[in-house]
Amino acid sequence: MKKLFIVSILVLIFGVGCGSNRTPEALLKRILQLSLKKDYKSIEKLFYPLGGYPNNLTTWDGFLEILKEQRIDYTGDFSYSDKAMAILIQKSANKFKRMFGANDCYDQDDFLRSHPGENFVEYSEGVVSVVLVKINNEYKLLYCGGMNCLLEKNTAK
Repeated sequence: MKKLFIVSILVLIFGVGCGSNRTPEALLKRILQLSLKKDYKSIEKLFYPLGGYPNNLTTWDGFLEILKEQRIDYTGDFSYSDKAMAILIQKSANKFKRMFGANDCYDQDDFLRSHPGENFVEYSEGVVSVVLVKINNEYKLLYCGGMNCLLEKNTAK
């Protein structure tokens, strides 16, 4: 826990202030930094929402609810906690791989369908999956799932 706290503090001190999100690591650090500040409006700008859900909801709506709750026991789609994000930042450095051929879910989005698969990168470890999309040379979070499973693996060591 001390290590996690130290990482979180370092992200806040040396975080990516107003900089760009030109690397996956920079995006993840920025999301953690803003989440610790509870600046959800700014995080929304770093997220690519997919629509098509009842009542005009998007994936952002679901992620925002989970983001605010910080439920470390939830490990499904869009699971998130600041603790898991800090671990993900450490574990994923330089481990995002290009995705060629977008998921069928992304084919429902006109913008994503019109952009080649090389704009997608993914970090995948067991049930943990984080997908980012590069738009105008900056990354946005498209999907994350199973992130809180990183907490279990981290405490097991």
